[in-house]
Amino acid sequence: MTEDCRSNLYGWTVSLATLGPVGKCPVAPGTAGSLAGFAAYLFVGSVWQPAEYVYWIFCAILPLLAVPICHAAEEIIGRKDPPEIVLDEFAVVPLCFLGTINPSEITSTNSPKIFVWFLGGFVLFRFFDVLKPLGIRASQRLPKGWGVVLDDALAALCVCACLNVGWRLMGMGEFFFPTPANVLN
Repeated sequence: MTEDCRSNLYGWTVSLATLGPVGKCPVAPGTAGSLAGFAAYLFVGSVWQPAEYVYWIFCAILPLLAVPICHAAEEIIGRKDPPEIVLDEFAVVPLCFLGTINPSEITSTNSPKIFVWFLGGFVLFRFFDVLKPLGIRASQRLPKGWGVVLDDALAALCVCACLNVGWRLMGMGEFFFPTPANVLN
């Protein structure tokens, strides 16, 4: 491989891992990467509206694809989990909403309710991602990009658990996203 080709490959890898300019945000690049992930999730739900099984596959594959990219970017940059690598936050956002609102339901719900639901998910995700409670911090020690992505995946699954508790036990699902039968009653 020529030096020029290798340089291009390194550049593309780092660009993917930093989501281009998003990871270069001077203040809180992880928050910027998370916002990009939530915006992309909203876009996917509003424009693409994938079938349920495609959504589940997407939730599983996206973080797995992020692992080698984040690892390669770490190697190129020369630091373990540098803040400019934000693909990990971006890739796990769909996990936050498993079992609550799927992308196909976004367009059938009014905008203020979607905004509140996403805002709640975003705030919870940043809380779990920054504080890393419940042993999440220990997952960062895993090698080869797994620690970079797994801590965010675990944070997203904590958000998922919180949203599902609110969705089912606290009845927020019916408040935010009433079914036609509940609207008529």
